[in-house]
This record gives sequence, C-alpha cells and structure tokens, in this order.
Amino acid sequence: MQPETPQINPYGAPRAPVSDYVAGNHAVLERARSVPADHGVAWYREGWRIFKMSPAVWIGIWAAFFAIVVFISFLPIIGGLIVGVVTPLFAGGALTAARNADRDGGARFADFFSAFSGPVGTLLLIGVLQLLLSFVVGILVALVDSVYLGNAFTDSPSFDRLMSADVILPLAVMAVVTGLIFLPITNAVWLASGLCAMEGTSALDALRRTFNATLRNLLPLLVFGLVTLALGVIALIPLGLGLLVLGPLILCAIYAQYKDLFDATETASATSSNP
Repeated sequence: MQPETPQINPYGAPRAPVSDYVAGNHAVLERARSVPADHGVAWYREGWRIFKMSPAVWIGIWAAFFAIVVFISFLPIIGGLIVGVVTPLFAGGALTAARNADRDGGARFADFFSAFSGPVGTLLLIGVLQLLLSFVVGILVALVDSVYLGNAFTDSPSFDRLMSADVILPLAVMAVVTGLIFLPITNAVWLASGLCAMEGTSALDALRRTFNATLRNLLPLLVFGLVTLALGVIALIPLGLGLLVLGPLILCAIYAQYKDLFDATETASATSSNP
C-alpha cells in the first residue's frame, strides 16, 4: 500500500528554508556569502565589464561626485562633516546606476541621483553613524599616536629625533594599520548604502549585515585594497588623468562586490563557503 501523500495548504507558510532571503526589489541574501581571496581581483574584472558598457556616462558620474565632494568640503567648519553624512546618498545612487547598467546593458547618469527620491533619511542616518564610528576610531588612534610620540621625545625632544627612523617607521606602521581599520568601515558603509537604496533595508539592519559580510571577507577585501592601491599609482602617472577611469571603475567594482556577496541569483561567479 502506497503511503498517503500529505496535503499541502497552498495558502500556508512555505516549508522550504527561506531565511537566507529578504524582501526587496530583487532577491538578496540575508547573510552574505564568504568568498575566496581571488574575488578581490574578480570584482575589478566585473567592474571593468560594467564600465565598458558606457564609459562616458561613468566618467560623468565620477566627475559629478568628485565636484560635489570638493564643493562641499570647502564649506568652513562643517564641510567635512556634511560630506560624511551625504556620501551614502551618492554611494547608493552609484550602486543603483551600476546595478541598472548590469541588468539593462548601459548606465544612465540620472541613476546617480536616484537615492534622493528614495530612502533619504535612512541613507543620511548611515552617514551620521559612519561619522560617529570614524570619530571614535580617530580618537583612539590619536591617543595611541600621542602616547607613542610622548615616549619617543622623553629623552631628546628635537626635530632630528622626530625624523629618525625609529620614530618614522613605527608611525608609518600605525598609519597603515589605521588605513586597514578604516577600509572595512568604508566598505561596509558603501555596501549598506546599496542595500538601503536598492532594497529598502533599514540603516541599522543594513550596517549589521554589511559589517558581517565585510568581516567574513577580509582576505578578498585586502586583495581589493592592494589592487586599488596599485591601480592608483598607475593612474597618477599620466598627470593623474588615469583617475578619470579609475574613479568610476572603483564604483563599478564595489557594485560587483555587492552582487557577489548579496545577490541571491549570483551563483556562477561566487563560490559560497558558508559554514
């Protein structure tokens, strides 16, 4: 006798595990993938593919972003603070432009400003939280530097002492460490801006998920940072004109990272290694 097939209620809750996905304009993972280190290079390859679809538009987007940041930065006292707060608006717009270019075959300049008609308050909150976190980290770094310099000048406070190798080298190491600390913070903020702009995720939830994604992918992020540094040196050689390409390429590569880690349909180029 064949066992009786259980009746399924078509209006009931789904029985398949769906906790990895969240609601939004497209299916995205709740918990980002963990990918191998070489994906830090693959993000640039994918970014280059997206950039090549409409390079003039992307250069225009980068030029607009650069001009806006420079203009705001010149505002006395509060310029730098405003840049930090509004950057997620442009980050969300840039990732939206890259996503639409990837899906539609070309970028649109207007997409760069699309976040201004979306979750503006949420993106500004991400900017405020970024400022607060950066301020705390900056204070801690400054305290460590001041303590070290104070000890270094205890015996012989002089300019020659300041320029000596045993003072300069540790300061250089601390500068590198500081950059390595701020790299994950900046990365998480940009990815969170994309989640908010494209999926309507709340600020705190987006930051929670992107910090988790960043910490689980530190090796590919480190590779990405080293490739960015190398490309930056090359871009500066022809009177800095290479930055007109590198700038928008970085925007496209950050979207490639977002797609690799969060896009639920992105299975071909991303190798999941979730435990």
